[in-house]
This record gives sequence, C-alpha cells and structure tokens, in this order.
Amino acid sequence: MKKRLISGILLMHTALAIAETPLDAFRALNQAAIAQNIPAMEQRLAPEFVLTHITGYPQPRAEWLDEVKRGSMRYYDFKEVETDLQIAGDHATLISRNLVDANIWGTHHTWRLQQTVTFRKNGDSWLIEKSVATLY
Repeated sequence: MKKRLISGILLMHTALAIAETPLDAFRALNQAAIAQNIPAMEQRLAPEFVLTHITGYPQPRAEWLDEVKRGSMRYYDFKEVETDLQIAGDHATLISRNLVDANIWGTHHTWRLQQTVTFRKNGDSWLIEKSVATLY
C-alpha cells in the first residue's frame, strides 16, 4: 500500500494486480502476429507449441514463427465472433470463432476460423500450448 501526504490529507491507495486471462493471451498473440512481432509471439507460445492448420498440417512453433517473420504467413486482422473459455486450475481451453484476414502461402482471404486453443498457467500469465484451426 502506498501512502502520500498532500496538503495535510493522507492519501492511501493500493496497486491492484490484474491477472491475465487466457483470452488476453490469445488476443495478444493475434496482435503480435499482425505486427509480425516475433519476440512478443515467442513470449506467448510454449516451447512445444503446435499450430494445426485447416489443412490438417501440424506446424511446429519455430516453423510457424519463421513463416510469419518471412511474410509467407501474413496476418492483417482478427475479428472475434464468439468465444468460449473453460479454465480448470492451471490449464484452460478456448474455443474462438474468428474472421481472420490473412495471406497464407500466397492466398489472401478472410477465413472463418474456429480455433481450439489450449493453455497452461505460467506465473501470472498463460502460455499457449496448442492451437487447432478448422473452418466453421
């Protein structure tokens, strides 16, 4: 608790730590992907992260980050349509329907993606372990 004396009045306030939710982590990852901010993406992804594309291809973390860095996977916008978040202790699952504007391997389109994302608690934040994308 901080205390400060101003004009004879003692002001006391506490800094509230607001914990990050898995949805916050997911949104931050999406914004980092749009910005091609690889260090920010790396902070959000567990070392074992795998992104399973709508084609069924399971892409390892390092490969996906390299694709984003090189621009062969370029994200322009993520619009949330619907989200369902379930938290059980230090693990969480998010099912998120999004309109994703992206250029993936030369095809620019707005995809209607449903992503099932699993998380694990890491201190005050959440790491993304896996994301499976399907069309809806």
